[in-house]
Amino acid sequence: MTPAEKINVRELSATELDYPDHSFDLVTAIEVVEHIDDLDAALRQVHRVLVPGGRFALTTPNRWFPFETHGFLVRGKRYRPARGPFLPWIVPLHRRLADARCFTAHGLSAQLRRAGLEPVAVDYIMPPFDRSNFGRRIRPMTDAIERSPLKFFGMALAVVARRPA
Repeated sequence: MTPAEKINVRELSATELDYPDHSFDLVTAIEVVEHIDDLDAALRQVHRVLVPGGRFALTTPNRWFPFETHGFLVRGKRYRPARGPFLPWIVPLHRRLADARCFTAHGLSAQLRRAGLEPVAVDYIMPPFDRSNFGRRIRPMTDAIERSPLKFFGMALAVVARRPA
């Protein structure tokens, strides 16, 4: 590995990135943005540190997936990793109970645009369902859904946005 290929891992606030403007060709956030309190401020920081034409690649929970993936709170008691069927679809209840946010492709794209980032690709990821006998039995069905128009029910959104040149 040459010095130019070296990576540097640091823990920083997403809303106060300690890097100069135009520092990166690529910023990633894999299952992160749903946990950021001030996502608009964090997205503005991503925009700031990206070079013109740079990309932002992220994954996040999809509101159309019928199960809560992060767990939730009821009367102060944390249910984790309880799945909460249909909880993401009931937005006010989800906002009150869920440990993390979830997004629609349309809503997240609008939020990215407000920060000056242009969405260039959106896709959906189905859950792997490979940890149980039941999961292995339904995996062919979920794989087929992932290749169909019903893929918008996927567990996660995969999004790539770019900072305009």
